[in-house]
Amino acid sequence: MVNTELISAQSVFLLDMHHTIQVVTYAGHDAYGKRQLSTNPSQTRQYNCLIQPNERTSWTVGTSTDGLPYIAYVLTVPIGGTDAYPIRAEEQITVIHSGNDELDGTVRRMGLVKTFPDQYGNNFVMTVTFE
Repeated sequence: MVNTELISAQSVFLLDMHHTIQVVTYAGHDAYGKRQLSTNPSQTRQYNCLIQPNERTSWTVGTSTDGLPYIAYVLTVPIGGTDAYPIRAEEQITVIHSGNDELDGTVRRMGLVKTFPDQYGNNFVMTVTFE
């Protein structure tokens, strides 16, 4: 089923979403308890988003921070998708395109994921903090 109302409502914001992230779902755990990524291509999704610096707190080491210096405002419908597909905190996030060479192409540790609904109850936008 295609959620045309949600897709058309989000299309207004696509011009402001200059960045892209990729999310890969974990398939399970290995014999040692380490999480394993899914190798199924259907478990990899890309989202349009806007990435901004988050609040930073420096400690005694000059380059150290409190850990999650970026926030991404993410549209909940994946690129090419037909309905909202939420990001879970246990998934892996990689910044594909940000305009910042420091961020692009590296797996990032995620923090808090929040979802905000629209007036119809659709998951409209998510915020994801990451390093």
